[in-house]
Amino acid sequence: YVTELAQQLTIYSDRDGIPVWGDGQWQAAGGMTKNKRKDFFTVQVITLPKALSVGKYQLKVRLRDEKSGAETEKAIEFEMVADPKMTAAGK
Repeated sequence: YVTELAQQLTIYSDRDGIPVWGDGQWQAAGGMTKNKRKDFFTVQVITLPKALSVGKYQLKVRLRDEKSGAETEKAIEFEMVADPKMTAAGK
């Protein structure tokens, strides 16, 4: 069984919906296995831009099946804060 996927990441400002980070490139992900897959996970490490100011953002993850062309996307909300004590972990 062959899995051929591509993933694209973009960060949008929650304030105005304008993209503030992302290169527009699709990153290939996939693999082969002798057994039928029930699920598949992708991992992409990113470095947030230093120019990302305090505020709310959305990380949009787009995933495309390279065989069928089917696409899906998910937005993950996050917030940049100036004081680490303001994070959920700091409370």
